[in-house]
Amino acid sequence: MNTRIIYAASSAQPPVAKKYTAIAFDLLNVLLDWQPKQQVQDLFPNTNAVEIIVTILKSAPWRDFNRGTISLSELAHVTHHLYGFNTEFTQQILTALPQQLPEITRGLDILHAAKAQGYKVYALSNAPKPFLEALIQNHHFFELFDGIMASYEVGSRKPEPAPYIAFLKKFSINPADLFFIDDLAANVQAGADLGIDGAVCENHEQVIQLMIEHGILKPEPPL
Repeated sequence: MNTRIIYAASSAQPPVAKKYTAIAFDLLNVLLDWQPKQQVQDLFPNTNAVEIIVTILKSAPWRDFNRGTISLSELAHVTHHLYGFNTEFTQQILTALPQQLPEITRGLDILHAAKAQGYKVYALSNAPKPFLEALIQNHHFFELFDGIMASYEVGSRKPEPAPYIAFLKKFSINPADLFFIDDLAANVQAGADLGIDGAVCENHEQVIQLMIEHGILKPEPPL
């Protein structure tokens, strides 16, 4: 596994027990299970829903949707013109999907432990506005966050620099004081390039152990 901590380039070597004041979490595949092909198949069996979602997630309009430069209905219309997908069905898929994402227990264990141990906790996600609104409505753990920054708010998406810079400014956080957890190495590296240490979350158990070993979290509450 490639689960690891990525330190900012300014760090000559990994600090033994560096003190952070805040921890930021990506949402998908860190706190919420994101398996869109299977989840769409379960929601809409015996349809072309999987083809639609796979195509859309690889498309430029999807990236624009993340950036907040087009709406959900505009995304459905654009992909209709590009790929011939039924507009209403596409909207139905995109509306239903974020309401069906299960929570990742061990990810939430990290979030709860960080909050209990005195960290400010934040979300930093490539989330389109309607997706984020649906997630907040369906998951109580959002109440724990001291703040949330989503890509649509700044017209940019990770690993582009703008979301990180806007996040630090919005919440008045020094990059050296922040620890960031994301499932994609490119996103953690982009943070490190701006002075933010972070962990690549490919295996939650390994992330927990790394954070304990590096003094970021204590093993209590039980982790």
